[in-house]
Amino acid sequence: MYNSSKIIYDKTKKHFCPQTNTYTNTNQNKFTMPIRLVQKVCGFDVNTLFHIENTKNNKWIYSVEILSKKIKVDPDKFYKFFSYKKKYSKLLLKNINGFFNELGSLLKLVSFNKLTGIFEMNQIEKSKSNSKNISNLTLNSSLTPNSNLIKTNECCVCWDVTMTKTSCSHFICLDCWTKLTNKSNCPYCRCSNIKIAL
Repeated sequence: MYNSSKIIYDKTKKHFCPQTNTYTNTNQNKFTMPIRLVQKVCGFDVNTLFHIENTKNNKWIYSVEILSKKIKVDPDKFYKFFSYKKKYSKLLLKNINGFFNELGSLLKLVSFNKLTGIFEMNQIEKSKSNSKNISNLTLNSSLTPNSNLIKTNECCVCWDVTMTKTSCSHFICLDCWTKLTNKSNCPYCRCSNIKIAL
């Protein structure tokens, strides 16, 4: 973990404290980079983006977005599973290292609910945890049912009960959707240009 944090720290420091006068960046108070510290969560392949921002009062906001590698919301935008954010007073290697250690501990508390198709906090593990940083972890709840009348049915691939379905109204769990090789066709009716309802 330390070596990875050191690489991130060096790139971040280079962005905020350039050595040459030729450095030009109109948005120098923010920096984003893809990282490989987290590649899989609850069996799902993910991309991880690290953001750091220097605020006006000279505080540092570190944040991470965990994105699906296989589910797109738009042609150029991947679905965000969750994010983690924390403020620090300084840009230090030990803060970056601590940030990622805390994130790793919190990821152990996350579980995937196959019925609803969302990530959630494992309540049993959460009650055992003494972490004060749980409130900094934001789970994407856009798949959370907004009505008690939402229908459930069997996934057309694995036959487990699920609430998620395609845009052509066939039920498929998020787990099976990510494993499809051809996501433009419904696995049930073969309708083309479909999306999973997120």
